[in-house]
Amino acid sequence: MNLTPSKIISDGALLSIYKNLEHDAVKTGEAVGLSASQVRKRLSRIRLAGDSETPTLIEAANEKPNHLQQLLKNASINEESIGSIAFVDKSEWGGGIKNKDGEWEAHGLYATKTRLYPHSPKFPLMQPAEPTTIIHVDVPRILRPVRNKVVLSDMQMGYLRDIDTGAMEPSHDPRAMEVARQIITDLQPTTVYGVGDRMDWPIFGRWQKRPEFFSVTQRSIQTGYEWAARFIAAAPPDCEHVEIPSNHQMRPETFLLEYNREALGLSRARRPGDATEWPVFSEAFLLRYDELGIKLQGSYPGGELFIFSDLAIMHAPPKPGEFSASVLHGHTHKQAIIPSVLHGYEGRQTFKIIDTGCLCQVGANINARRLLVMKVPGDRPRTNWHQGLCSIEYIEGKATQWQAHLIEIRNGSALFQGQGYYVPEDFEEGIDE
Repeated sequence: MNLTPSKIISDGALLSIYKNLEHDAVKTGEAVGLSASQVRKRLSRIRLAGDSETPTLIEAANEKPNHLQQLLKNASINEESIGSIAFVDKSEWGGGIKNKDGEWEAHGLYATKTRLYPHSPKFPLMQPAEPTTIIHVDVPRILRPVRNKVVLSDMQMGYLRDIDTGAMEPSHDPRAMEVARQIITDLQPTTVYGVGDRMDWPIFGRWQKRPEFFSVTQRSIQTGYEWAARFIAAAPPDCEHVEIPSNHQMRPETFLLEYNREALGLSRARRPGDATEWPVFSEAFLLRYDELGIKLQGSYPGGELFIFSDLAIMHAPPKPGEFSASVLHGHTHKQAIIPSVLHGYEGRQTFKIIDTGCLCQVGANINARRLLVMKVPGDRPRTNWHQGLCSIEYIEGKATQWQAHLIEIRNGSALFQGQGYYVPEDFEEGIDE
């Protein structure tokens, strides 16, 4: 191992000897056994890599200014503003001039090249927020009078008769409807709205009649009545029940208008003192709306109802710009809330189009011999429908505040306001044929 003086003398010792010999590199080299060139290289490295114990090239106070300091001073550059030094190349050579007395005076010539780095930022540039102590306010909770309205849509109650077994398969989804019944029981709404297509009535539709449609109508009527009674029983006694007119609800009467006009509008005989009744061939009569306390709102395609000054409900979706209010509707069997903003004289107004969803079947048949692919009468190969219902929270006051919440039903279950609603797969609606 080569243990030359350059290897064994410490930086601190070399710097100390260099200062004691009046900064003479030649004498320092002779003292420690190094060449003047080795001394200068060591000193340059020591000063560039200076630490808390050794000065940098810009020497600390109380040291005589070195050449670089003098250059910075002559150029009016603040030493603290130059950042870090990456490279220094200093050259010196002899020279001289004659003074006024004709005598020769020696003067050294110097050249210095320096590369400087700017100061690096001090990290971290951003600091986390100063912590504080959270003290919860211990005051009584204010119970606000929030009430609920529930909206059901497109149950399309009825049956299709299997062409092989004769069994009746529901076009409505009993499990989805049972979830809706459970939610009504929990929310105890002030009003339950049906926004149309409660019944399907496929035998009275304008579409081609299929074998599955026949001999199921009476069972469908009984099922429609009993489910209406179940929803009424789930709600509080003073709850209002309103049915919005729809295209399916008009099918029996439209059928008569086409094929038996004499029967259109017929009602059973009235006794003295009897109130006017619904025609016998209407949904309202067949499902006993009056006895159940269900109010039918107008006639389709009208029949929209403003439940608040800025919220109307109807069956089919509105046309663009048709209402200067939010509109909640059914018919599409989908769930969505589409907001819009209008600007007028009174300022900014926000409206919403709210699509409720459906409670009918959304799957497909697997029997290849069936003429109908879907479990609901129609001509589609598949559906993109969403099962669900809508809850409307509101607070009455000078200006009623309301908020619509779409509740999705998936495979006979739903999650709403921290509560799960589940119906077993083998659930039976318990209605006799």
